[in-house]
Amino acid sequence: MFRKKTDTNVLLNFSAVAPIKWKEGLVFCMLHRAWKVCNSTAIFSKEVCRLEKMFSDNGYPAAFFKKICEKFHKRLLDQPSDSDKDDNDVHTCLLVLPFIHNISKTFEKKLRSILLKKFDVKIKVVYKSCKLSSFFSLKDKTPLPLLSKVVYKFSCLRDVNLTYIGETTRPLQIRVDEHLSKKSTTAVGKHIKGCDVCKKHSLTLKDFEVIKRCSTNGETRIHEALLIRKESPLMNKQLHLSGASFILSVY
Repeated sequence: MFRKKTDTNVLLNFSAVAPIKWKEGLVFCMLHRAWKVCNSTAIFSKEVCRLEKMFSDNGYPAAFFKKICEKFHKRLLDQPSDSDKDDNDVHTCLLVLPFIHNISKTFEKKLRSILLKKFDVKIKVVYKSCKLSSFFSLKDKTPLPLLSKVVYKFSCLRDVNLTYIGETTRPLQIRVDEHLSKKSTTAVGKHIKGCDVCKKHSLTLKDFEVIKRCSTNGETRIHEALLIRKESPLMNKQLHLSGASFILSVY
């Protein structure tokens, strides 16, 4: 069995909050790989001893590893255990559940019993990992003024059909301040000076809508061009390519 020099022999620890089926499956996986790779019984037996030590170092009890080895050898001899035999007289359904330690196991047992007794249905439960991000964000939400790499939209207060689409890779507040400045020469700035309704109102960042958040500068410019082409905003005076503020290079 070849292993890279960077191999650390670190596996899913037995004390980890994970379904016992995952831990059993991990042992089965390693045994199956050893059986497929090793070209003799002697080498396979040597590899099993090495696996036993590796799993022991990761907190797996010797009795647990031995039990899985016995099941594995039974499968090789086409003698599956009683738990592995399918009941052909009972309809089987697959059920995916989030794993939340003992609560999930208790729920599985109760649900399995009810479905089998009341509806004559046998279920096979597959657990999926339950991450903290599934319940709440681990990061603070970026405030609107500090958003960068975004495509934004401005609409006239008098005519909602008169719009402008732009992009900025800097904080959004900085770009908006440039538009709202009295000395602004941007399309939005010129519009505000010529529009009685927009001029009377004290426009702020809230009058600019973020329509696309991007991860890179290039992606920001591409989405700006695509959105301009799609919506054809009348206020984008700099358009020179049928709705694109710059020429997209297609590779």
